[in-house]
Amino acid sequence: IVDNGDQQIPYAKHDKVIIQKNSNNLGCAASWNQGINKALVEDKLDWVLTLNDDIVLRQDQLFHIKMVMEHNSDKWFMIGPAYWSVWAISKEGAENMSYEEGKYFDETFWPAYFEDNDFHYRIHQKDSSKYRDAISAMAPALYRNSMSIEKDPTLNSTFQHNANYYKVKWGGYPNMEKWKVPFDEHVPALT
Repeated sequence: IVDNGDQQIPYAKHDKVIIQKNSNNLGCAASWNQGINKALVEDKLDWVLTLNDDIVLRQDQLFHIKMVMEHNSDKWFMIGPAYWSVWAISKEGAENMSYEEGKYFDETFWPAYFEDNDFHYRIHQKDSSKYRDAISAMAPALYRNSMSIEKDPTLNSTFQHNANYYKVKWGGYPNMEKWKVPFDEHVPALT
């Protein structure tokens, strides 16, 4: 578990749970990068399954998700029908999607918003056959959209800044991108 800002996590005392405590909010992308590095690089696992803190899985669901991963070993990234609430990335996927050592998601999108759109666009530019979506086994039994915003409504204040950064990076907002290469091969300053 990546504890992004010293939260009270009810599973912290479970003997099979490892918690990476951060004293402040690293942001969504940096937290995901941290978790991926811990699991794939340090612990040498083959897959990372990411569950947001606003979902609940069915009792037997992890078994079914594991079966999906095993039967899709050629994929780099898989996502459920509730979009980014449950998703998985393989070791091969992380290696291929890394744009800088230990970085798979662009941490400039802080604290949240558009890091998922950015990754989605990049993986489709690289190899869309390695992406699989709407996997029913990965549908949470319960989920709430953006629990983080409920915890801290000030997070909404960065939405437009992140949207503007996305537009500068890809030449348009999500589904209106113009460029295949970030920043159209130049790096502008974003104010």
